[in-house]
Amino acid sequence: MSTVEHLSPIEVGKTLPWQRYLLDSLLAIVGSLLVTGIIFAFRLYPRIPNISIVYLLVILGLASTRGSYAAILASLVAFLSFDFFIVPPLFTFVIYHVEEWIALFVFLVTAILTGQLASALRRRAEAASRRERETRILYDLVRLANREGEPERQLHTIAQAIVDVFSSWGVNDCAILQPDPTGTLHIQASASQPTEQIVLSSDEKAIASWVMAHGRSMGLYEDDSLTSFTSAHYVQRVIVHSTAAGRAIHLSLRLIPLKVGQQVVGLLRDLIDRARALTAGEPAHCGLAAHRCAACGPALFRLT
Repeated sequence: MSTVEHLSPIEVGKTLPWQRYLLDSLLAIVGSLLVTGIIFAFRLYPRIPNISIVYLLVILGLASTRGSYAAILASLVAFLSFDFFIVPPLFTFVIYHVEEWIALFVFLVTAILTGQLASALRRRAEAASRRERETRILYDLVRLANREGEPERQLHTIAQAIVDVFSSWGVNDCAILQPDPTGTLHIQASASQPTEQIVLSSDEKAIASWVMAHGRSMGLYEDDSLTSFTSAHYVQRVIVHSTAAGRAIHLSLRLIPLKVGQQVVGLLRDLIDRARALTAGEPAHCGLAAHRCAACGPALFRLT
């Protein structure tokens, strides 16, 4: 029996959104105040009239590594601290000379625009890296499937690859469903369970038929606590209330259409660990993962 080669999972940041904003705020405030302290301690202003340019080094560094929020906050802190601690009269926001007001506002606008440009370049670099990574994953997926001679083994390989790649986003299992000539959906492969042991509930069957007909993803959750964390732009939701009192709910299902062109030719049935999905950095990653998986559809069904 041949073994399935495993693909490397997509790396997901472990920092929660509020932790990231807290760290960005801390870095922006401390960085700007540190520059202000150096200028104040060495009396560099007004001996060096353009010394405020030094702030741009901090702002560019934050924009290229942390993003636009940190860069804008650093610009504002630099503007206020330079006015309060450096520009006479000291320790007040009052400025008597118009030219100093103009210089400060020109500095603020320049700092914000510089930070925004650096942040935009960072986002473009990240998007290019993401496209390259997705292309590599799809290539590896096709390569692994081509190594298998039987269609059933190819489908199992693809299901296993999806679990491997998206495991960091909480995907525990993936099954592939295809309709027979009468339109009835059957499970053709599963990454973790024997297909004969997977029984679709009446809710799943109804929603699977809807997904096949409309070509849109849909999730099944056993309570409504997850719905606020999943972007409606990526997935429709159905709430199914649990009948087992006192049972902790940790898993959810996602049904994803697989398309060749505009035709839906099958479904992915992803079993997602809610706890891992919600701590993956951005809860919307689950929706993004759905569309990354669905993008494999054309390659999958050309192989099989």
